[in-house]
Amino acid sequence: MNFLIVNQHTGNFGDDLAGVSLIQQILSKFSNAKIDIMYRTPKGSIDYFDSRVTDRHDLDIGQKNRIKFLIYVFLRIFGVNFNFYSDAKLFNEELSKYEYFIVSPAGANIGIYKDWLYLLRLFLIVKSGNSLLFHGNTIGKSSNFLFNLLARYVLRHSLVYSREVKSTKFLSTWNINAIQTVDTAFLFNNVEESLKFSSNTDLDIPKNYIVVIPTQLNNWHPSFKNWDEKDFFNSYLIPQIVKVAQSTEASIVILPHLHGLYDEQKYLLEIADNLRNNYNQKVIIPKLSHFTEYNSFIKTAKFVISMRYHGVVMSVFNHTPFISLSYENKMTEVCKYAGFSKINHEISTLKKEKIDFYEEYKLASKIINETNFDILDERLEYYAKSPLNQLSFVTNGSVND
Repeated sequence: MNFLIVNQHTGNFGDDLAGVSLIQQILSKFSNAKIDIMYRTPKGSIDYFDSRVTDRHDLDIGQKNRIKFLIYVFLRIFGVNFNFYSDAKLFNEELSKYEYFIVSPAGANIGIYKDWLYLLRLFLIVKSGNSLLFHGNTIGKSSNFLFNLLARYVLRHSLVYSREVKSTKFLSTWNINAIQTVDTAFLFNNVEESLKFSSNTDLDIPKNYIVVIPTQLNNWHPSFKNWDEKDFFNSYLIPQIVKVAQSTEASIVILPHLHGLYDEQKYLLEIADNLRNNYNQKVIIPKLSHFTEYNSFIKTAKFVISMRYHGVVMSVFNHTPFISLSYENKMTEVCKYAGFSKINHEISTLKKEKIDFYEEYKLASKIINETNFDILDERLEYYAKSPLNQLSFVTNGSVND
């Protein structure tokens, strides 16, 4: 069985974890599976080494020559299939080799992020007579009429599993029946635990630490373009981080979430310098080389303060006390369906609420201790497996279990 995973994101340890969890599930469920991965970014890779998995860097239609790509898409919209450049010819030749096309787990590329390359690739696959399986995506309406028109066409020719109730409700307004699931990263099987902290042998990694996962929202998120990030950090967030660290006698680990092309190293260093110089705090920024290390730092933390969605997902996964600083509905929802709504706060209103993070730490620890994770983990696993369970059902039992 030949699978093509389309538009797999990289440069983001959270998306790496979601992507590798999907690969692990395909390989465990389908005995004769072969997987090709088509990345959203040039030369992307999630470093999953298995002879059955191939990074298809040659299938990067739309990356090299945007003008030819757009002309080709325009012709395909009107039913003309003229492979006048090499990328289109290869792309069409390769599509015939796959039985299954899975849209990798991702955020609102179809929605507020309005990712044209992402959408147009999916359009070309559908236009070639193939159907897509959206495997736990956030989907919404963009601000562009043509984008929404093409998105609706693609989604109507797809089996859609969404990781958000908000997305499924929206899709119903387009007469698209989306099925509810949860994030794929809840299925992560850390088979490479030996890699823990492998890139940080030169660091004095503390035994007692809190993890902070920050991001510069006004630098990339459409809803936070005018957000006063410096004021939020300097007058509120950093003092709250310090209060938790001092009250728990913990060091601070600022955990990178992005890597490669998108890393926020300069920004993270500014935060670390502020904590060291103005508050005399012990701070380290680990150099992560692999998604397993990202997971390991969260797993062994005393407390996680996360401004990132997968920072919350992996905290739940590892049963680590956390506070969610929500920049999007997906963070609010994961806390709701996992039973941690009390420790989720909308970041845009956080200063007005005057949340005391040390009190949040105590509350989070209490909630984690009282949670029946045997039941919760089983429930999250059930829903996270639902897309591939559906796929295995329609393949007439060609699975291992």
